[in-house]
Amino acid sequence: METVDVRYIGSNGQYQTYSPQDVALINTALITANFGGPNDYIEYFIKDLAGNVLESVYNSTQYSIGSIVDPITGTTSQLNLNPEEDARAS
Repeated sequence: METVDVRYIGSNGQYQTYSPQDVALINTALITANFGGPNDYIEYFIKDLAGNVLESVYNSTQYSIGSIVDPITGTTSQLNLNPEEDARAS
């Protein structure tokens, strides 16, 4: 299983730490090494503290791609996500 490195890339340069309660809300999944193939997509769910789904996005395009691993297939091993911005836009 690969490790997912979550970094804050907002404008103020601060990083957020997560409490055990926050971590419990973050679902984990096995992620393949490269992203960007024809069947790849990002979905996310915003939940409140009680676990109720407030927003569901099944095909998010709100991300930027890092370094391209394979220029022929266009797949990458780095995605830049901004969950705070996504939550505020909902």
